[in-house]
Amino acid sequence: MSPSTDRDFLDLSSLLARRRGLTDFFRQIQDHVARRVGVSNLFVALLEDETHISFPVVSDESEEILELGLFPLDGLTAEVIATGRRLWTGEIPDLFEKHRFLGPRATEWLGIPLIDREGRALGAFVVQSYTPGFRFDAADLVYLESVALHVGLALQLHAFERERAVRSIAALVEETTDLESLYPGIQRIVSGLLPPAAESFIVARLDEARGLFRPEYVVDTRETLAGGAWPVGQGLSSYVVGGGGRPFIYEEGITPLPEGYVVRGEEPVYWLGVPLRIDTVMLGVVIIQTYDRASPLSRDDLRSLEEIAPSISLAIAKTELLRHGSHR
Repeated sequence: MSPSTDRDFLDLSSLLARRRGLTDFFRQIQDHVARRVGVSNLFVALLEDETHISFPVVSDESEEILELGLFPLDGLTAEVIATGRRLWTGEIPDLFEKHRFLGPRATEWLGIPLIDREGRALGAFVVQSYTPGFRFDAADLVYLESVALHVGLALQLHAFERERAVRSIAALVEETTDLESLYPGIQRIVSGLLPPAAESFIVARLDEARGLFRPEYVVDTRETLAGGAWPVGQGLSSYVVGGGGRPFIYEEGITPLPEGYVVRGEEPVYWLGVPLRIDTVMLGVVIIQTYDRASPLSRDDLRSLEEIAPSISLAIAKTELLRHGSHR
């Protein structure tokens, strides 16, 4: 490696070590790549299931992509993921003719597979340019392969941290007998995985008999819920608990609201809600929201909160038991 590449590797490793959540790490990687190779068009495609991918980070001057959406697994990106091999116009000049290509035609395109330690596909890291005559050189290629390596590591570390958070919350719920410390403890663990939860974390109990949501725990920089309970109706919390429960993530100005539902109170930039239930019994909703586009929420955050939700549901059940027990 050249000294420059050594320094790049250390910079990337430093980003990995000090990341505040996966989404924040992706944004920092995006800035690093733009500075290093002079290209800001890139995306990370994550394999959601056998037929769909998501884009936790995407920047493209010629095409608007809704970051929170799910997209069919297709085109060159699908080929990179399926084969586990990089595809680069510098090595295959007629790449776009040999493989199905979606979207605006780039002049330079590089797709690198993201693979975990067991060799399983995680997704793809893609960088492209629309500038005529632009080409990645050998040093750029080494650097971008290193970026893909660090992105893959970040994905695997995040998966491990999510599993640890689920176990930690389950243990906290099992061991805690003090209601005053239960929900702050849950928030602290969730915030380690999803940093926006440090600024906004709401757990609300569904009271179907009275048609209300009753807040169990509220920390939010803008939302005080000074009036206490709020009615079940057209708010996004109602959408989440309706129809047997359906997680929902919203981005202001991009995500369409479900028909018949509105945002209550001050509109956040990002809103994430996951239903809380035990078996088929709907208990309530857990909400994280942010008011700053620099603190984004992603589909991966939704997945993380879904995995944590069963333990929060048990916390609600335990809260009921402790409260009833204290009044005997």
